[in-house]
Amino acid sequence: MSAFSLGAVVPFVAACAIIAWAGAFDNCWFWTLQYAREYVSETSYASAVATFRLEFSKAAAQSEPLWWLAGVGLVGSFADARMTQYRWLVGALCECSLLAVAPGPCLSSTGWP
Repeated sequence: MSAFSLGAVVPFVAACAIIAWAGAFDNCWFWTLQYAREYVSETSYASAVATFRLEFSKAAAQSEPLWWLAGVGLVGSFADARMTQYRWLVGALCECSLLAVAPGPCLSSTGWP
């Protein structure tokens, strides 16, 4: 097992053990996994993509200066030869950030269904 996998599994197992010790494992499992899976499965993929595009454009419009700053940083990372070894890390962080702010395709701009 790689260190990366171990680093993902150990905190999850520890959190599950603490929640089970507190006697709330069944409720936690329901609300975090089962309910979320059912909630997200109510929307088709095509509808999810359309909703994401609409909501992302609204969010991006509200933070335009940050997008310009991110673009300058991206161009700078390709201009500086020392940054070559870190490009994969920056790309992975961008992907994880995108996944973190788009937890479900059903969410509206307020964050609630």
